[in-house]
Amino acid sequence: MKSIYAQHLKSHLPPLSACYILTGSETVLIEDSTTLLRASLKKQGYEERLIFTMESSKGFDWEALSTTLKTPSLFSDKKIVEWTWHQPLQEKDREAIETLFPIYDAVLIIKTGRLTKAMMQTKWFKPLSSQAIVVQHWPPQPHQWAAWIQERAKKYQISFEKETLQFLAEHFEGQLFAIDQLMMKLSLHEASVINLALVKALICEEPQGEVFALQDALLQQKPEKVISLLAQFKQSKLDLSLILWAVNRLLQSLYHAHHAALIDEAFLRKKGFLPKDLQPFKALIQKNSRKELENALQLIPHLDRLHKTGEQAECWQKMCQLCLKSIGA
Repeated sequence: MKSIYAQHLKSHLPPLSACYILTGSETVLIEDSTTLLRASLKKQGYEERLIFTMESSKGFDWEALSTTLKTPSLFSDKKIVEWTWHQPLQEKDREAIETLFPIYDAVLIIKTGRLTKAMMQTKWFKPLSSQAIVVQHWPPQPHQWAAWIQERAKKYQISFEKETLQFLAEHFEGQLFAIDQLMMKLSLHEASVINLALVKALICEEPQGEVFALQDALLQQKPEKVISLLAQFKQSKLDLSLILWAVNRLLQSLYHAHHAALIDEAFLRKKGFLPKDLQPFKALIQKNSRKELENALQLIPHLDRLHKTGEQAECWQKMCQLCLKSIGA
């Protein structure tokens, strides 16, 4: 099995492999690699693009996928087949996986969550590993976060003043999807060098204010209020990405609190909370173990994928379940 880190993918293109497995917990990073692969493949004549999504292997149309990978394209000589997994495969899926190879005039791009070392040693993974390049995506570490934001801003042709960069690094640590969405909106403004006033004004706009009400309801552990707010958001068609940002922000802060030597007002301010939130925040920490928070955070990329693929009903339902579970309801 050939395995590389995402930051080295560009240097491996071309030549091309028949299969790439993009693995990691951050949708933003995986989509970056997908975009890079698509651009490289297009230069090689891969024009047609087909998409498969698998919630679970049970009931998945393996024959359709296999036929697509082995049948000449109707619209071009070569095609890209993108296959998103929302759950890892199982041992019983090995035979079905083996039917996918060899691939003719196509490149298969598999997008999935983080694959552990144990998963990559299973029998079902072996038919894939012998054919694919595994591209691993790891989020930036805390000490790399400011540099990552600065580099990411180049994509949107903007840059940040020093105090603005520091503010974003402190308040959005580990929230790649949220900071990416924010930068996309900032790029619509005339200023190419972004100051702190503009960032704060954008964060405090009405929709963001609404999701802060949800955050307060979670901190106060009020399930009825949480359900009511989510119903209001759904009816008003509030952008789900904003809700994902707020919930992820709270879960990340709770997770970091498990590693903190001292949880005080200074800790809260760094995470973007108010002093009044200290006692509710501590109470919510007691409700969630570190492992439970890890599991909850791993659901955020899945919800993001549901949102982006138009599966809104399921996304809203799972969002509500996640919120209620985090407060023990």
